[in-house]
Amino acid sequence: MMNRPTRNPMRRQGSRNIYCSYYNACLDHAVKHSWQYWDCSDCINKSTKRPMAHIHEAKDSFTYCELPLRFCRELMEGLY
Repeated sequence: MMNRPTRNPMRRQGSRNIYCSYYNACLDHAVKHSWQYWDCSDCINKSTKRPMAHIHEAKDSFTYCELPLRFCRELMEGLY
């Protein structure tokens, strides 16, 4: 029986591979354990890449996300 590669996020500052197929699982793990940051340097998957079809790119240089209107209002109220 062949061993499957496993994820190995470390609780420390460092680099992360956002293209790794395990990235979402590692992010969930970090959030679940209230980690402020994590590092992929010791992971055997640190250089793997998931298919680029999963990566969504904006057509301009601005990073954006879509939020429900009530969140936008709360955010704007907090700025002023």
